[in-house]
Amino acid sequence: MKTLSPPVAFCGLVLLLAAPGATAAPGATQIARSHLEFVVVRNDEEVGRHVIDFSRDGDTTSVKILTNVVVTMAFIPVYRFEHAGIETWRGNQLIALRSRTNDDGTPHQLAVAAEGDHLRVAGDGSQATAAAAILPASLWNAGIIYQSTLLNTLDGTQMRVAVADRGEETVVAAGVEIPAHHYTISGGLNRDVWFDHSNTLVRVAASRALYLDFLTQGYHHVKHTYPLLALASVHTTDEAYQDALIEYMKEERGHEKWILDDIRALGGDADAVRTGKPGRACQIMVGYTYYAIEWISPYAMLGSVHVLEGMSTVLADKAADAIQRSLAQSGGEGFSYLRTHGALDIEHVAFFKGLANALPDSAHGIVIETSQIIYRLYGDIFRELALRHPGRRDAA
Repeated sequence: MKTLSPPVAFCGLVLLLAAPGATAAPGATQIARSHLEFVVVRNDEEVGRHVIDFSRDGDTTSVKILTNVVVTMAFIPVYRFEHAGIETWRGNQLIALRSRTNDDGTPHQLAVAAEGDHLRVAGDGSQATAAAAILPASLWNAGIIYQSTLLNTLDGTQMRVAVADRGEETVVAAGVEIPAHHYTISGGLNRDVWFDHSNTLVRVAASRALYLDFLTQGYHHVKHTYPLLALASVHTTDEAYQDALIEYMKEERGHEKWILDDIRALGGDADAVRTGKPGRACQIMVGYTYYAIEWISPYAMLGSVHVLEGMSTVLADKAADAIQRSLAQSGGEGFSYLRTHGALDIEHVAFFKGLANALPDSAHGIVIETSQIIYRLYGDIFRELALRHPGRRDAA
């Protein structure tokens, strides 16, 4: 099932307040409302619930958090996230936290307790200490926007973060428009969060950082499409195949520039991406394609085309819609690569089908085997994204 992770990565999950309208008084734990329930949405479909319950006893507040997310494709579960945690606060000070998590088959267990002037943290078998003032990354607490370090509520690691103020926006939840303030958290945790005027969390979404990283990896493999097609055309003795590759090269040249335009539109550093290096998974996928063309067969190029172009026809437009909604990004800027490439790749897949059907029988096995390997290597890019953005594993 892991080979299906790229579709999940394309379509970020969004948490929307299920029943807006209740109020919360300002302050870290001064929550007037005893129950917050969020719908977890992917592609406009509910895939789970995130529930937060508050109870008070004098100056002590208990916060129970339950999350259950199941993403399916063709009725088959491809991603599951289950989390149960309880935080105990005295005033605005965290004094205890316990949680258990199933992150798509990876278990986590965390126990945090106040001890003198610090917190004792036991996460996944490791022991550590944290400053008493640190806040957990459970996101309901508006105080997180003033923090530079947050405590991971799965395993207790301490995540360095930066927070950018995106200003006032209107969030729509359960059909109700809610004035809210938008912040982007980046670094060890990557999320966009919206708090209403009473400091109640009303929306959580995939962050720009994750999408920009995805575009960065895309740039570094798309820029090799033209050279790879050229390499295959030089090495083949099949003139019909060679003619087709040359025609294809005319279509593909310069598409990586669209990605740089999208990165600029989203406030990313396109020049740094252009002169930088991709992640190792991207390097390995591109390197293997060069190797396969030169040392196995020029027909191996079609295996790469089948994976990368074929997935775009199914996912690109849906992905652009989902990510744009997730980021609350108006207009079309920042999504030209996904939208334009998705439309073009419909033609490319039809072209690929005709070309593959005309190949000699001996080439079919090469194309299939290369496709299987590229599926795996392309999936590794998304698994690597998940490691770089641990707060957004559900989206990557």
